[in-house]
Amino acid sequence: TSKILVTYGDRTSRLAVYQDAYKEKYRGICACLATLSRSLNGNYCNFGVFQLYNDPALVDALHVCITLALSIPLNDLMSYPKVCKAYFHVLQTLFHKYMNIVVMFDTNMFLQLLQSIEEGIQSIDTSISSQSCVALDHVVTFFWKESLKGSEYFQKMQAHLSMQPDLMPRMLAVLLNMILYEESNNQWSLSRPLLNLIVTYTEDFDR
Repeated sequence: TSKILVTYGDRTSRLAVYQDAYKEKYRGICACLATLSRSLNGNYCNFGVFQLYNDPALVDALHVCITLALSIPLNDLMSYPKVCKAYFHVLQTLFHKYMNIVVMFDTNMFLQLLQSIEEGIQSIDTSISSQSCVALDHVVTFFWKESLKGSEYFQKMQAHLSMQPDLMPRMLAVLLNMILYEESNNQWSLSRPLLNLIVTYTEDFDR
């Protein structure tokens, strides 16, 4: 599966769009994301052994699929329901199970993922908003736990976030505004990342 995704991803990344972006490119990317999601969540194999045996198949599949997804402008991504749902489903799984891989992505890619979470939180589709909140909770929880260890992952995340220091506090403000001033059907999901965000960004919360 990894080789198929990588091969398709390499070809699609060079594909020019002439008329219909969805038919020519986005639909294929959606299929890749769905394939990746089912592979990761299907419990078909123990992905932990890949790193043990220095097998790059998992990392390669994750990297190429995320690269493809991020090649879609965010406005387009949010405009196509099937692509949007496939993307955020992968994102939730990615941040839940594979933060140790995600944090090693380059800074631009990592920040793009977080920016898409910020956009997803404000989606009018409750399922997208909820998945984005869950993903954000996993990110902040990972950051907090690794900060207690002073690990390499913590240092890497700090380096990423230092390039946009207002990003996480901004998401905290977005969540608080939505909870306090908007009528949402997913209040529990919106409140889920709050504690870790407040603990991690206490000074921004106080302001």
